[in-house]
Amino acid sequence: MIDVIILAAGTSQRFGSDKLLEIVEGKKLLTMTISAFENTKEIKKFIIVGNKNNQDWILDFIKEKGYTFVLGGETRSESVSKGLEKVESDFVLIHDGARPFVSTTLIKNISTEIMTKDLDCVVPVLKVTNCLKNINGKVTTVDRDDFVMSQTPQAFKTVSIKKEFENFDKNWFDDCQALEGKSYKIQTIQGDLKNIKITYKDDIINLAR
Repeated sequence: MIDVIILAAGTSQRFGSDKLLEIVEGKKLLTMTISAFENTKEIKKFIIVGNKNNQDWILDFIKEKGYTFVLGGETRSESVSKGLEKVESDFVLIHDGARPFVSTTLIKNISTEIMTKDLDCVVPVLKVTNCLKNINGKVTTVDRDDFVMSQTPQAFKTVSIKKEFENFDKNWFDDCQALEGKSYKIQTIQGDLKNIKITYKDDIINLAR
């Protein structure tokens, strides 16, 4: 079986308000994200990591579902660490609460990969289609084929991710980053173009077009 951590503890500074409580297609964004995982039979435990501003709403929403609520930290890494403390299954998915359009197919594919193969981490990725330039110093064009864009959910062997988060780096941008450059087995799979992360208000406005 597999547990899922849904991260909802961010401050949404670039959005301007708590984007997870924003109404999208008639539902709160976070409601859509949680619901996307509820038809996956392999998932044993839901762990929702929130903040002081949204905890009352989240607790009310999950009170009859039996899900676990955790108060997050100041950074993504700290919030993940607090969520991992509640993980009981051999495997865990970690997902951005602001990705409400994650498909059942992607959830199923990544869960199957981590549970059936000898891997420590599975990450969904998309190829880069635009030209990429390095603007750190002199502007240079880089080979886009050397890069991919990562998405969530990312899947992990629980013992591996918990070990690396014992001394987490508050500046980690991505959960897989905890395992990179070490002896862990990391695999990428095809992500989903529709699995966007809501960051700005325009992201929601564009959905209606």
